[in-house]
Amino acid sequence: MQGVLNRLCLFFCGLLPATVLAGAVDVCSAPAQKSFLSSWMENGNTQQVLSSLTDAGWLTEDGGVVYQGDLNGDGNDDVIFEVYASAGSSKETIHEILIQCKGFLVNVGGDYSSEVSIGKLAAPTGFKPITGYVYVKNKINGAPLDMKRQTLQMLNFNPATRKYE
Repeated sequence: MQGVLNRLCLFFCGLLPATVLAGAVDVCSAPAQKSFLSSWMENGNTQQVLSSLTDAGWLTEDGGVVYQGDLNGDGNDDVIFEVYASAGSSKETIHEILIQCKGFLVNVGGDYSSEVSIGKLAAPTGFKPITGYVYVKNKINGAPLDMKRQTLQMLNFNPATRKYE
């Protein structure tokens, strides 16, 4: 009887999605770096600053939050932060994807884009897909061909690397 129950359990457990059995991907355990978001007043203007504690010490980046909302379904507001100093000739900037952990943010990827949009919750990973918009560029020198023409760059969360790729 025990053998039959074990086989039935294996059969029915095999029908459940892997995320139900594995649980949510924990990006907060043992992060490579911890980041913190703050506001700074300078010359009467408020700036947002992303401070990250890395192996090399503190890194600070001026920028702005372009998205604040739940990216991974845990009920906490995560952040996409645009780094102003990274702007290239086509005005694309790095958009860092940061997941809110208890007391700090964890960088789970990002890339150059002119803007980003957030999709609906992705069932297999529990993380929302992110679309980055990049300008169509000249293949010879990398300059934008037309500032109105953009192509999509899909970023999806990879549970194995714990990063958006």
